[in-house]
Amino acid sequence: MSTLMYRSSIVIGASQWLRSLFPEITALKREIPTDLQTQVQGVPLKTYAVLWISRRNYEKIHKNRLNSWQATRVASNEDELILALSKEILDWNNNACFRRGGGRSAASFKNSKRTLQEEKQQRYLQQQNGCRDKAVVFELQVMELSDTAFYPDQLIKLTRMRILMGVHGAGMSNMIWMTPEQGGVVEVMHNAGGGNLHYANMAGLLNHTYVAVESGGPTLNIVNCVNALKEVMDTVS
Repeated sequence: MSTLMYRSSIVIGASQWLRSLFPEITALKREIPTDLQTQVQGVPLKTYAVLWISRRNYEKIHKNRLNSWQATRVASNEDELILALSKEILDWNNNACFRRGGGRSAASFKNSKRTLQEEKQQRYLQQQNGCRDKAVVFELQVMELSDTAFYPDQLIKLTRMRILMGVHGAGMSNMIWMTPEQGGVVEVMHNAGGGNLHYANMAGLLNHTYVAVESGGPTLNIVNCVNALKEVMDTVS
């Protein structure tokens, strides 16, 4: 399920206002490794964070105090899911042209007008290698909100993330910290039932890309989660 386009300038303004309250956090720039800069021939590489919101420690600690509905959302295979997401991100990153020894030159990236020769070369590369002509990579981060101090640890990750992933619950509201109209949200509806559109609506108001993942039973649906992440990475990159 993708987000309906009903952006709200009020909600977007609220997100920007919240971010402005912590200029010392939002102004931080992520350092790009030198070896990756070399591979893209001096073109600044964009590294986007995929943040998985975990609840496993909280669920273990409060195991005997969860209500029946909370208990149904507990999954036993989160570690396997994180490994699968990591592999998908690695595969996605490795599909970039610059990692295959091809792609555009630095001057071509900086100049919006490419020559006919450059266009032909790029089409040839894509046909031969099936590579992605973007200087973009993703990295997976995992954070348990109950284990992490709000300031500055949570804020550093929340304001830098490009894609938010997690099981349906209050943690998904942290999409408010993402840069409006640029992010992606993958909500895993694990035994969540129908009609829970709170975060789909919120993503729409912030104009983020949104995908819901159907998941039921005792374990998270890893295949659906991985496919949803790939779809969102393709969109927000």
